[in-house]
Amino acid sequence: MAKTAQPTNNKHMVQLEEFAENLLLEKNLTNVDEATRMQMREDLVDRLEQVTDKVVVENIPPEKLFEFEQLIDRGAKPSEVQKFVSENVPNLDQKLTEAYFNFRKLYLGL
Repeated sequence: MAKTAQPTNNKHMVQLEEFAENLLLEKNLTNVDEATRMQMREDLVDRLEQVTDKVVVENIPPEKLFEFEQLIDRGAKPSEVQKFVSENVPNLDQKLTEAYFNFRKLYLGL
């Protein structure tokens, strides 16, 4: 797949930003300057988007993968991608929650 799958919408992006902010607080990284903190949060959001992409790609049924790749390659709107993913990836919310939880444990060294 040439491009990354971004089955996110604005609500999902806000949630990832909040999650990243909470990770920084949990890691007690509050004593850095604002520019550094913003960069760290942006980097975390990028990594969380990669986690999201990985979960989606790993859980799309094999018979739907070609159709999904075509959707991405033609530059489908994020809402179209999200609709396709939600219709074709069983238990997506549960799988994403588990992946984010594992990411949190790794990031915080738990």
